[in-house]
This record gives sequence, structure tokens and C-alpha cells, in this order.
Amino acid sequence: MEGLSSVFFQQKKYDRSCEYLKEALRLVSAISSEQSSASQERIIEKLTRVMQTQLKQNNQDAEQQTPVCISKMLSNIN
Repeated sequence: MEGLSSVFFQQKKYDRSCEYLKEALRLVSAISSEQSSASQERIIEKLTRVMQTQLKQNNQDAEQQTPVCISKMLSNIN
């Protein structure tokens, strides 16, 4: 699951990457052991990274679209 998540992360398909990490976390959580705790922490760190990257990308996309939206509004006024 983590490997598939990494593939989707590299392809910038962050939603799919999150899906696989959440499923991996669900499966690992079903196992109770010290190794499971370490795996949970690792998966949560990866999930956090994916979500932060997705937020950054969304913010960059919004910043790039804002001038276009403003120029369209201004052109409609004139």
C-alpha cells in the first residue's frame, strides 16, 4: 500500500496517494504490536507530507488563477 501511495505521490495524484496511506494505516492498526506502532507513525508522517504537499499545490494553483480571474472581471467592466 505504501509503495502504491509513493507512485501516486510522484505522479502528483495526491488524493490517490492519501487513499492508499489511509488503507495502509487501517490495516496496520488492526495489528497490535510494537512494530505496528512504528509502522503507524511512519504512515502518519507520510500522510502528513502528502497532505501538506497537496495544500501547497492547491495554494499555488489558486495564486496562478487569481490574476486571470481579476483580469476577466476587469474586462467585463470595461
